[in-house]
Amino acid sequence: MKYFVRSVKYFFYFTFLFVVIMAALVLVGVVKPDVSLMFRDGYKSLWQIALLFAFVSAFYPRFGFIKRSAIINGEFSDIRGGIIEYMEARGYRFSPNTAAGNIRWRDY
Repeated sequence: MKYFVRSVKYFFYFTFLFVVIMAALVLVGVVKPDVSLMFRDGYKSLWQIALLFAFVSAFYPRFGFIKRSAIINGEFSDIRGGIIEYMEARGYRFSPNTAAGNIRWRDY
């Protein structure tokens, strides 16, 4: 479900960015404010662009997000408090429902 939500968000981000760029081009006078003159196929091009955005946003979260692991010296239980303090000072929040030996952080 999280992957689907990310995909939908990216679709709207790409669409918003596209609208902003096209509006800027219209305001500057580079293109005429008529959709049939902006694109070769007119309104049909908008559906093609939307399908392209849907395709890219469907696969982007899979390749755009990575998991990182860190190798630490010593026992995790000995330095756990220092790690949590360090990460929270930098805007991350500890996610306590992780498997044993793993630790997960959320950027909020």
